[in-house]
Amino acid sequence: MLRDNDALIDGTDLFAKVRQQVRLNAEQTPQYQNIRMAGHEVGGDFLFVRRR
Repeated sequence: MLRDNDALIDGTDLFAKVRQQVRLNAEQTPQYQNIRMAGHEVGGDFLFVRRR
């Protein structure tokens, strides 16, 4: 998935693309949300850019 990405992709979009496969292959239901009590500001996200 990330290898085929030619643009900027954020963590929310990546999560949306892999969520169903994780649900089908694990006993847990994945969630994408802020980690409580982590000591960081609310509202940040990961950004993924393919290196060339």
